[in-house]
Amino acid sequence: MKNKIADTVTLQPNISRQYNNIQFTVEQIKVTPITTNITTRIILTDNSPFTEPWLSMGKDIFDERGHKLTSLTGEGWHENNGSEQIMDQRFTPFESVPTSITIKPYIHLFKEYPKGEYQMDENNEPIIQYIPELEMTIPIK
Repeated sequence: MKNKIADTVTLQPNISRQYNNIQFTVEQIKVTPITTNITTRIILTDNSPFTEPWLSMGKDIFDERGHKLTSLTGEGWHENNGSEQIMDQRFTPFESVPTSITIKPYIHLFKEYPKGEYQMDENNEPIIQYIPELEMTIPIK
């Protein structure tokens, strides 16, 4: 068995971006040979509760060459009467430790009727809309 601890990088960047009443913070990134873990916090600064489309906000993760990771699993919870959301998500690993990671938050687009259903593209995949104001690139040292 080969020790892969040297290939593990943990960062706590605590970098935030603001868009309208949404504050998006990347609290922790852990790059391992098995998974890439990202912990984020979203705060609705007007203290409103999460509703569509913010309730289903997701994020895509890319390396410096534009290779996108696949989401594996995640869990989240709400605090402060539902105006704050903490997410811990796991993605596929990077092929090697990247020099930077770009995080692109997005929202799903919903149908007007029936309420709560995603709009789907021609491949029957949910349609998303990136939020460039919340996007961030974090260097890996």
